[in-house]
Amino acid sequence: MLSRLESDDLGSSYASCHRTQSFPVMPQPYDLGMRVSVRSHVRLAFPGVSIFPYPPSSFEGLAARWVQWVAATGPFRNPVMDTTGRYAHRRQPSDVWFLGGSFGGSVQRHCAVPAGRPLFFPAFNMWCPHGTYIPPMPGAKGQAFFDGQPLPVVTVDASELFEVRGAFGNPVTRSRRPVQMRVWGIWARVNPPSPGEHQVEFSGTDGHQFHVSARYHITVG
Repeated sequence: MLSRLESDDLGSSYASCHRTQSFPVMPQPYDLGMRVSVRSHVRLAFPGVSIFPYPPSSFEGLAARWVQWVAATGPFRNPVMDTTGRYAHRRQPSDVWFLGGSFGGSVQRHCAVPAGRPLFFPAFNMWCPHGTYIPPMPGAKGQAFFDGQPLPVVTVDASELFEVRGAFGNPVTRSRRPVQMRVWGIWARVNPPSPGEHQVEFSGTDGHQFHVSARYHITVG
């Protein structure tokens, strides 16, 4: 993943935004899959946020909610900074199960997922606070697999501002103050998996020196 706040730590030339794995900016749709258009809807989608510009279950809505999810937990138990999967359950919503990548490099995690939950995660993404423009990144790519089978990836440009209220020291805003945010990424969604053991893998790159990958061993039940 990449954000404005941590781009210097990653050595990124994109000084205004932040990448995470499981995340940066506007690849061409023929490289990364279909582009999802942004819709203008006002909905409630996350505790503490009164205005939300996307339908919560749309790809844009899920991508924005994913950023809010990452911001909801501080650095010591954050599911994206976790190296084992111990904190994968933190702050999960009731209608979807988010998976996180990393802030660069590879990670392998184990976690339990409640039955009946779809999975949603980025192969690569970038968020930008305070209305910062997300610059084009035509070399960015992402891929995802479920039980060894390739998943379709969707390029989502959630360019309408949404509000993020995070925990103190969180890796998205680093404060509890509300911050206006945009997010772009290459995402995948999995319908609710059957009960039992499964493996989810995803990876991405900005087309330059930044690479990320994650492997989840999940138990559904």
